[in-house]
Amino acid sequence: MHHLVDQYRCVAFDLPNFGASGENDACITPKQYAEQVALALEKLNIDHYTLVGHSMGGQIAMYGVGEGILRPVHLILIAAAGVRQKSAAKKVLQVAAKSIGVMLPSQVKKWFYALIGSDYDPGLSPVLKRVIAAMLSTDVTAQAAAVKVPTTLLYGAEDTATPPAYGKLLHEHIAGSQYIEVESANHWLHKSAASDIATIVKKVVQ
Repeated sequence: MHHLVDQYRCVAFDLPNFGASGENDACITPKQYAEQVALALEKLNIDHYTLVGHSMGGQIAMYGVGEGILRPVHLILIAAAGVRQKSAAKKVLQVAAKSIGVMLPSQVKKWFYALIGSDYDPGLSPVLKRVIAAMLSTDVTAQAAAVKVPTTLLYGAEDTATPPAYGKLLHEHIAGSQYIEVESANHWLHKSAASDIATIVKKVVQ
């Protein structure tokens, strides 16, 4: 954001159950999160805006825009989640993780979830576990196909959590969207390539 505040008004939300926000067991699903963002925008009297979402935030943004809950003038998705495609091997590993997870120490569980490509933390609170489960079970490609606003997708070439293949698939679903792959960047490209992303934002958002 510090690369953009000279040109734009920037507002960052700590979503319920994340950041400094408290737990809220009534905000679990992408729909409920999108409604919370819409409510915050209304309270701030913001009706003309570009919506930027990273990872799960991108999933929430796509769902909200596709369902008409959020109405930005431009959508920027950074390493957005919400594509649910599993290889046979990953399915087997995930089944194994569920079946033996209760028997494994926390550190071993973390290693196992990393092995299957998940950043899920078995030490999370019950509410946050429900949030993660709801997000992991929700595919938003149908909502992506309903997005009609100008959309830019940014993915790290070395992202293993939300790989470029996800971005390319969403690019195919969102008519007229722009897909940009950032070289040598992983899932946290909004941090490691912040200045590059800010430059792209300034080009696409006039």
